[in-house]
Amino acid sequence: MKRTSSIQSPAALFGAGLAVYAVMAALGWYKLRFGFNFIDEGMYMADSWRLAMGDRLFPDSAPSVARMYVLFNALIFKLWPEITLLGFRQLQFALSLLTALGLSLAVYRWTRAYWYLPWMLSVLAFTGLDPVGKESNLSYYAYASLSVTWFVILLLFALRCAHRWGRRALLAGAGAALWGLGIAMLPLGAASVACPVALWLAWRRLATHPERFTLADLIWILAPVAVGWAGLIALNHPQLLDSVRVVAGYFEEGGKTDNGLNLPALEFIGVVALLVGGMVAALRRPGRRGLALAAAVAGLLFWVVDTNLFGALAGYWHGWFDAPMWFSALLTVAMLGVAVQAAGAMAAGRRWDDDRLLLLVLLLPAGVVTALLAYFSQMGMLAPSYVALPAAVGTGLLFLRAVPGAARGVQAGALVALLLPFHYQLAWADWRFTYFDFVPHKLVRTVDGGFADGIRTNPLYADLIDWMGDRAARLSTPEERVIALNTAPMVHMVTHRLPALNHTWLGMARSMSLRQDAVALMAEQGREPRLAFVFLWPPVFYPISLKEGTAGIGPPLQYTRLDPVFDHVVRTMRPVDVFRFKGTEWVVLYRRPD
Repeated sequence: MKRTSSIQSPAALFGAGLAVYAVMAALGWYKLRFGFNFIDEGMYMADSWRLAMGDRLFPDSAPSVARMYVLFNALIFKLWPEITLLGFRQLQFALSLLTALGLSLAVYRWTRAYWYLPWMLSVLAFTGLDPVGKESNLSYYAYASLSVTWFVILLLFALRCAHRWGRRALLAGAGAALWGLGIAMLPLGAASVACPVALWLAWRRLATHPERFTLADLIWILAPVAVGWAGLIALNHPQLLDSVRVVAGYFEEGGKTDNGLNLPALEFIGVVALLVGGMVAALRRPGRRGLALAAAVAGLLFWVVDTNLFGALAGYWHGWFDAPMWFSALLTVAMLGVAVQAAGAMAAGRRWDDDRLLLLVLLLPAGVVTALLAYFSQMGMLAPSYVALPAAVGTGLLFLRAVPGAARGVQAGALVALLLPFHYQLAWADWRFTYFDFVPHKLVRTVDGGFADGIRTNPLYADLIDWMGDRAARLSTPEERVIALNTAPMVHMVTHRLPALNHTWLGMARSMSLRQDAVALMAEQGREPRLAFVFLWPPVFYPISLKEGTAGIGPPLQYTRLDPVFDHVVRTMRPVDVFRFKGTEWVVLYRRPD
């Protein structure tokens, strides 16, 4: 009997969970060096680095007004000029662990329970702030995740703080974190207001003690948001507002991508809702029969997630993001569940205890940010993964609350059984999916020196990085600029040459007007490029099968003189070299004559 009691003790369960968390964190740190990315991750770095090297946000990099996280990354480059790509990944990972610790302490401050926290967060110790598996870097998604999570952390501490000025400082800090949402991605600025206002309104209707979150508290949160934006606009008037108007036109020209709430995502969400609901119903049945039924449902859940409902569901986004979609579906079910419960309680005039209010604070801001990200970003219904820290804790607590009265050991077993299918598949996919590089065991070359120092990649990328660095050093000077066609911004980082255009992701908004305006501004400012690297094949290896570790390349890139950037390159520059790999031409190097 004592042995059973010891196993079920909070300290023992916490210790076991902490051991799992530590192992996942160590493996996640090791994972950071695998995979090189010329595309998205290059944009996060190059658009930020140029600001640290003397370019101005306006007008030199005005399209970045849509995602001003570049200001944060530029500050890192200024404070740490020698930072590498691996260093940025490690910094992001360290911030994710620190944020998870802060969230755990804030939740413990409310509940005085702790045993379940490492179990709920363990997979995020492996993935960091990007459970989707695209980049382990400080992108606008990562900054959005940090912003909403620190808002939740500081608000939870503030609502439990009795010291008047300490409470106000925490509330102001929560508001400052929210201001970061709009900096990460401009449309998320709406969440900077919507999150605290929605929480305050819901709190007044649901809380037993609504006076614990007053209108004055709300003002203390919103004040830093208002001051932050007023200051940013004042410092950059009128360029900032003009750039917002112009860039909005570019995105309108390009049109929306096929994202948001779509039928495939609804299928994943529906399956998760049914199976998790079945598991909860089984656990509520008395006796061993209920436990046996719950175990059977948990086993079924594992195989459903592993096989996409035994092949009945099509792979999400070419099958690259199946595991993140299952994880996002779980978080979505929890957010919708709390929303339905809150609406029902309001309609019935019922009040919530502190445990339910904690769910509201964890999941309502996550839901608001998810909705905006799903609509305005290309990730669609994978968006819940980018608010995973508060959403994962809220999901776990909601599940435990759904099975009240069970022994702690039963609760722990049920929680692990629920999370295991999602955590296992997500970690496995995150390890295998290096976002358009090969699977890790096929990354046999380590880059030596330069911005990519220490990164493990495939032989083609490794040779290409060396070739670009060598040609840039031989054929240009450090102060001269380059163009990278078509979407390969990392070229600027491996050559250590600034962009000639006002944006590095040349597919931005799918707008030809943007490209035309960028070329005109380049000529007007006298920033003609010395070199242009024109990719004949996309610098990506698309996964064919994550399980088998196979990948292939896409079709060759097609250029036309109707493209203002390509037209400028071929009119003013001459081809001087070609990068070949195993007999295939991959990149043509153009140079402007002296």
